[in-house]
Amino acid sequence: MPIASEKISTLHDARLGFADIAPLPHFKYSFWTTESVSILILSLATVILTWLYLWHKFKSRPVVLPELSVNQVVHQKINDLLNLVQTDSISLKDLAVNLSEIMRFFLTKQINFQTVGLTVREIYFMLADSLAKNLLNSEKVELEILEAKIKNFFNLTENYIFAKSSQQTAELQIALINQAKEIIEIINGEIIKQPDTSEKQNKNI
Repeated sequence: MPIASEKISTLHDARLGFADIAPLPHFKYSFWTTESVSILILSLATVILTWLYLWHKFKSRPVVLPELSVNQVVHQKINDLLNLVQTDSISLKDLAVNLSEIMRFFLTKQINFQTVGLTVREIYFMLADSLAKNLLNSEKVELEILEAKIKNFFNLTENYIFAKSSQQTAELQIALINQAKEIIEIINGEIIKQPDTSEKQNKNI
C-alpha cells in the first residue's frame, strides 16, 4: 500500500507539471539606490544654486527711488529747516545760509536763472532780465513786485549771514522762511501762466 501511494503522488506531480518548477527568486527592492541618491543630491544642488543666484541678483539690483520734482525737494528742505527752528536747533545765520542755497536752487531749476556761483550783486543785476525772459506771460508790474521780493530776501539773508551780532529769535527765523515760501508760491503761480513749450515745439514741427 505505501508503494501505491508513492506512485500516485508521483503521477499526480508529473501530470500537473509542478515537480520540476523551481521556487521564484525573492527580490528585495530599495529606494535608496546609488542612482536615486545621486539624482536627489543633484536636484537639491540645482535648487540651492538657483536660489543663491536669484538672491544675489535681487540684492545687487540698485534701488530706484522715484525722482522728486523741484517743488517737492524745496518744500521738503524748507520743512526740515522749520523743524529745526521749532526745536531751537539752528542759528539764524545757518538758517539764512540754507535758505539762500534753497532759493538759488529753486531759481536755477524752476525758471532757468543760473544763480549758482553768482554773488548777490550779480543776482540783482541779472534778475529783472531773467524774470522777463522766463516768465513771458506775466505782467510787468507782477514781475517788478516779484523782483523786489527776491532782492529783499537775498538782502536779508546776506545781513544775517555776515552780521557780527543779531537777535536770535524764532520770529525772525520763521519770518525769513515765510518770505522764501511766498516767493516760491508766486513764481509757481506765474509759471502756470506760461505757454506749454512742448505744444510750441509740436506746432513748429
